Amino acid sequence: MSSEDHYYQENKKMKNNHGKVNILAIISIVLFTTLLATFAWLFIPRMDAPREKNERPRPLAQQTEVVYDDYDRGGASYGAKDYVKDYTLYDLDNLIVNPVGSDRYLVLTIQLEHRQADKKLPDELKNKTPLLMDELNLYFSKQTIEDLKDVENRAKFKDDTLRSINRMLLEGRVTDVFFPQFVVQ
Repeated sequence: MSSEDHYYQENKKMKNNHGKVNILAIISIVLFTTLLATFAWLFIPRMDAPREKNERPRPLAQQTEVVYDDYDRGGASYGAKDYVKDYTLYDLDNLIVNPVGSDRYLVLTIQLEHRQADKKLPDELKNKTPLLMDELNLYFSKQTIEDLKDVENRAKFKDDTLRSINRMLLEGRVTDVFFPQFVVQ
């Protein structure tokens, strides 16, 4: 056997081994991807997972993750609520109050978010609007002008408003409160 034949046979063996290595690499990648997907499916909580019976839905600000560089995928991929299907907003009358110890005033527009499944809640909100407005008038008129001007207090105002309103309701729950207009003048 000449040295060229020997070289040819060695080269042929190496090519056969390369094919086996490629197949093993592909199988390893497929197995790793399958294991990773299984782990994600089992251990990462899904947004559509059923809630506990008495668990209150989280406020929208805590549910939605904002990713500015990839926003074209749509809000649903980040857990945004489907308002058309699941939620509706109830508008309260504009609230105008004088804060404690001030001749200035607060102009406030309030919207209450609730699930559409709570069919009787809109009627209850409509019937109790004077009570709700009175409660909110008392609450906001007890605030100082400095508290109202401090943007960091808005979350506290929303939480207090949500708690106060839900204490008065029998036919359902308000899930979030919005202040589309919050002006101190």
